[in-house]
Amino acid sequence: MGKQAEALIEKFGGDYTYEELRQIKKDFGKSKIQYEYPGGVKRNTFTELEELAKDGDSDAKKAIKLLSQTKRLNEKS
Repeated sequence: MGKQAEALIEKFGGDYTYEELRQIKKDFGKSKIQYEYPGGVKRNTFTELEELAKDGDSDAKKAIKLLSQTKRLNEKS
């Protein structure tokens, strides 16, 4: 597991998919992120996202970036 996945797991408390996060973190669904998160990777866990990003998947890269910035995005929404 890479550094990005480890950071996301630490931040959210587990290796979740986007859909799981929306169910577990009640305030997460209100985030501006819900309008920007790439649909093609919504069912991938953090570790899967990192592997996809390493292989050049732009949706996975965007998803990691958005998840990393959720606090800032929540404050703006």
